[in-house]
Amino acid sequence: MTALRSPSIRSGCVWPIAGVAVGTLASILLFALGSLGRTTLASRVYPTPLATVIPYASATSAATTEVPVLDQPTEDGAPTRQASGPGDFRLGELVEVFGTEGGGLRVRNEPSVNSVVNIVALENEVFEVRGGPTSADGHVWWFLVNPYDIAKQGWAVGDFLRPLD
Repeated sequence: MTALRSPSIRSGCVWPIAGVAVGTLASILLFALGSLGRTTLASRVYPTPLATVIPYASATSAATTEVPVLDQPTEDGAPTRQASGPGDFRLGELVEVFGTEGGGLRVRNEPSVNSVVNIVALENEVFEVRGGPTSADGHVWWFLVNPYDIAKQGWAVGDFLRPLD
């Protein structure tokens, strides 16, 4: 009579089972490590654009936009508007910063050299004239608003502004 053998795993079956187990563990580990290094779209940092295209204001857009007049008379009651010439702008006109040699133009809270600086406008940055002129501290000041970011606004000296051609 022959002895009955107990069923056992042959040594040939161990290697495929071990390979599947190791592969599964490696896949789980790689997936976990990969998800740690991912960033969401909201947390990505995008570069600042080098140029912003600003269209010319049309006659209809200037007519429909209410522009506040912020002229203030001088102490003797004379108007502050100068004769037409360089640095004399119209309300609603687009102007650009120039001549700062890279230093930028300080846009202030009030028309005074001692006033708080709201922002430093960059060379060639475009603004819309919303008020002025006002004479103070030996300068002619204009109230400017960036047409694409109204948080960028304030009073600036007209010596560093020119009409946008």
